[in-house]
Amino acid sequence: MNQEAAVQQLLDRAEIEQLRGEYAMCFDAHDLDGAVACYAPDGEVQVGGDEPVRGRETLREWYGELNELMGEWSHHYTSATLRIVSQDEAEGRLYWLVPANWSDGRAHLQAGQYHDIYRKIDGRWRIQRRHATWFWSRFMEWPGNWAQRDPLD
Repeated sequence: MNQEAAVQQLLDRAEIEQLRGEYAMCFDAHDLDGAVACYAPDGEVQVGGDEPVRGRETLREWYGELNELMGEWSHHYTSATLRIVSQDEAEGRLYWLVPANWSDGRAHLQAGQYHDIYRKIDGRWRIQRRHATWFWSRFMEWPGNWAQRDPLD
């Protein structure tokens, strides 16, 4: 790999890392337009063995339903891999932990991974395919709303 290609690969990796963070922050803030903009126009999400949800408009509706169900949450990425496959394709995995306060008031904690395919479209990286797999998901006893608690209490 020549120096120009190596620099481009570093720039691509940095943009994809930014995309990963942008997705999490938009989704956590219930910014559905921002979260869906992280996907390719024909991008998709598949959760476990469920049928994939495809296309930005369908993804927006699907994420809206999740917002109503899950209430408030916060993505925390832990371990990650990223491999640039070609000039316009990359793949990676992200492990995540998500504490949440469901809309019905129950506290919830889940962990899993995203297996992503990224595609460069019009010079910008987007999520082409995201496959989410849960390692575990538990409701738990927690006094009050974790998002509103003072960490020093």
